[in-house]
Amino acid sequence: MHSRRVKTQVWRESVQALEIRAAMIHGPSKYPIGVRRRFHLRQRNGTCVYPQNIHSEQLVRRRDQKEVVQWVEQELNPKHVGSSESDSSDQSSRSTNAEGESRS
Repeated sequence: MHSRRVKTQVWRESVQALEIRAAMIHGPSKYPIGVRRRFHLRQRNGTCVYPQNIHSEQLVRRRDQKEVVQWVEQELNPKHVGSSESDSSDQSSRSTNAEGESRS
Protein backbone atom coordinates (compact mmCIF):
# COMPACT_ATOMS: atom_id res chain seq x y z
CA MET A 1 0.00 0.00 0.00
CA HIS A 2 2.85 2.41 0.80
CA SER A 3 4.36 1.82 -2.67
CA ARG A 4 1.07 2.83 -4.29
CA ARG A 5 0.92 6.06 -2.28
CA VAL A 6 4.49 6.90 -3.27
CA LYS A 7 3.72 6.29 -6.98
CA THR A 8 0.62 8.47 -6.73
CA GLN A 9 2.62 11.26 -5.11
CA VAL A 10 5.35 11.06 -7.78
CA TRP A 11 2.69 11.17 -10.52
CA ARG A 12 0.95 14.12 -8.88
CA GLU A 13 4.20 16.08 -8.64
CA SER A 14 5.14 15.36 -12.27
CA VAL A 15 1.87 16.70 -13.72
CA GLN A 16 2.28 20.42 -14.35
CA ALA A 17 -0.66 21.24 -16.63
CA LEU A 18 -4.09 19.99 -17.61
CA GLU A 19 -6.08 20.73 -20.78
CA ILE A 20 -9.82 20.17 -20.93
CA ARG A 21 -11.40 19.83 -24.38
CA ALA A 22 -14.91 19.44 -25.74
CA ALA A 23 -16.02 18.78 -29.32
CA MET A 24 -19.57 18.98 -30.64
CA ILE A 25 -21.80 19.39 -33.66
CA HIS A 26 -24.12 22.38 -33.25
CA GLY A 27 -27.63 22.48 -34.72
CA PRO A 28 -27.97 21.93 -38.46
CA SER A 29 -24.25 22.40 -39.12
CA LYS A 30 -22.30 19.31 -40.16
CA TYR A 31 -19.02 20.87 -39.06
CA PRO A 32 -17.56 20.31 -35.59
CA ILE A 33 -16.76 23.05 -33.16
CA GLY A 34 -14.57 22.76 -30.14
CA VAL A 35 -13.46 24.47 -26.99
CA ARG A 36 -10.40 24.01 -24.81
CA ARG A 37 -8.98 25.48 -21.66
CA ARG A 38 -5.58 24.91 -20.09
CA PHE A 39 -4.80 24.91 -16.40
CA HIS A 40 -1.52 24.90 -14.50
CA LEU A 41 -1.13 22.75 -11.40
CA ARG A 42 0.97 23.83 -8.46
CA GLN A 43 2.01 21.33 -5.78
CA ARG A 44 2.42 23.08 -2.43
CA ASN A 45 0.67 21.77 0.63
CA GLY A 46 -1.79 20.09 -1.73
CA THR A 47 -2.70 20.62 -5.34
CA CYS A 48 -3.83 24.04 -6.57
CA VAL A 49 -5.28 24.53 -10.06
CA TYR A 50 -4.91 27.87 -11.88
CA PRO A 51 -6.30 28.74 -15.32
CA GLN A 52 -3.74 29.80 -17.92
CA ASN A 53 -6.17 32.42 -19.21
CA ILE A 54 -9.51 33.80 -18.05
CA HIS A 55 -11.15 32.68 -21.30
CA SER A 56 -11.73 29.31 -22.91
CA GLU A 57 -10.42 29.06 -26.46
CA GLN A 58 -13.28 28.53 -28.90
CA LEU A 59 -12.43 26.59 -32.05
CA VAL A 60 -15.16 27.58 -34.49
CA ARG A 61 -13.26 28.69 -37.60
CA ARG A 62 -12.97 26.50 -40.66
CA ARG A 63 -9.22 26.07 -40.07
CA ASP A 64 -9.96 24.76 -36.54
CA GLN A 65 -12.35 22.04 -37.77
CA LYS A 66 -9.56 19.68 -38.82
CA GLU A 67 -8.01 19.84 -35.35
CA VAL A 68 -11.35 19.20 -33.64
CA VAL A 69 -12.05 16.22 -35.90
CA GLN A 70 -8.59 14.84 -35.05
CA TRP A 71 -9.42 15.05 -31.31
CA VAL A 72 -12.45 12.89 -31.83
CA GLU A 73 -11.06 10.44 -34.36
CA GLN A 74 -7.56 9.92 -32.96
CA GLU A 75 -7.58 10.73 -29.27
CA LEU A 76 -11.07 9.62 -28.26
CA ASN A 77 -11.17 6.59 -30.58
CA PRO A 78 -14.89 6.65 -31.40
CA LYS A 79 -16.66 3.39 -32.17
CA HIS A 80 -17.80 4.64 -35.60
CA VAL A 81 -15.86 6.98 -37.90
CA GLY A 82 -17.39 8.37 -41.09
CA SER A 83 -16.87 11.04 -43.69
CA SER A 84 -19.95 12.96 -42.59
CA GLU A 85 -21.96 13.39 -39.42
CA SER A 86 -24.43 10.64 -40.36
CA ASP A 87 -22.03 8.00 -41.73
CA SER A 88 -21.90 4.90 -39.52
CA SER A 89 -24.19 6.44 -36.94
CA ASP A 90 -27.01 4.57 -35.21
CA GLN A 91 -29.46 7.22 -36.43
CA SER A 92 -28.77 6.53 -40.12
CA SER A 93 -28.74 2.73 -39.91
CA ARG A 94 -31.94 2.25 -37.90
CA SER A 95 -34.70 4.33 -36.51
CA THR A 96 -37.09 3.93 -33.60
CA ASN A 97 -40.58 5.11 -32.88
CA ALA A 98 -41.65 7.05 -29.77
CA GLU A 99 -41.82 3.81 -27.75
CA GLY A 100 -38.20 2.94 -28.64
CA GLU A 101 -39.19 0.08 -30.98
CA SER A 102 -37.11 -0.43 -34.13
CA ARG A 103 -38.75 0.56 -37.43
CA SER A 104 -36.18 -0.97 -39.80
